[in-house]
Amino acid sequence: MKRVKVKKCPHCGSFELGKWTNKSMTIDDLANTIISKMFDVGDLKYELKGNEPNYRVKFSGKDNTDGKDVKGDFSIIISSSTCPACTKKLGNYYEAVLQIRGGTEETAKAATDFSVKSVEEQGSSDIFITKVLKIKEGYDLYLSNKQYARATGKQLTDKFGGSYKETSHLVGRKNGTDLYRITISIRIPGFQPGDIIKLNGRIYEIEGIRRNKVMLFDLVMKTQEIFKLSEIEDYMLWKRERTVKEADVIYREGNTAYILDPSDFKEKAVIDSRKAKTIKIARVDDEIYVLPDKS
Repeated sequence: MKRVKVKKCPHCGSFELGKWTNKSMTIDDLANTIISKMFDVGDLKYELKGNEPNYRVKFSGKDNTDGKDVKGDFSIIISSSTCPACTKKLGNYYEAVLQIRGGTEETAKAATDFSVKSVEEQGSSDIFITKVLKIKEGYDLYLSNKQYARATGKQLTDKFGGSYKETSHLVGRKNGTDLYRITISIRIPGFQPGDIIKLNGRIYEIEGIRRNKVMLFDLVMKTQEIFKLSEIEDYMLWKRERTVKEADVIYREGNTAYILDPSDFKEKAVIDSRKAKTIKIARVDDEIYVLPDKS
């Protein structure tokens, strides 16, 4: 009986089948993979007996080359060995530090959670977060892969806006090659899409942020403008969740909509020519501003 020797990582449950798998596998997945790859059999049925570390497998199916019926058996011998990825994790290995700075506490936490989820879902066991530290200035994420850290940093500035800065420092040499670690600092703005700001005496809704560009909508002039992040200083901020409300339209006369103000349940008149039965409004300095329709 053919014996197939397999290594299993006790930490993550992955197997070495020529090379290490990127994720844990059940014994049924393992048997299926061995039959498919080593015996080149498809449309298979198999019977699995035994317990770890020794299993016996009988199988039948179709030869993938000529389609003939095939039967066979083999044993699986499993030994324990830590995979390269877990060896790095256990050794606190990292190639990059992703620093998340600025923003509100909620935004910084959301950006951190976004980064962690991105790493967890990417599918490679060689890419992982060694640790996440919450410090006074924000969050530090230690990542195993420089290239993925760079990609994650760009994703953060695309989603949350902000500045991207990268520095590197020498940590040693291997086989005559200098080894570097990098630090990527992402500074997120204190506002996010949907928030209301007062800038240069004008009231805007933030429509979007991409890296160092901010798309604003003037709630009085009804015009769109684009600013650089560096140009948005000395502003007043009203967070969307506390400022923007939905108001019912009671009736309309021309371009005037009469709404039920959700803050005091009194009838108010606003300029709005749409046909909608409800509209989004923002109350700023006791003034009501109608927000554009995003549908």
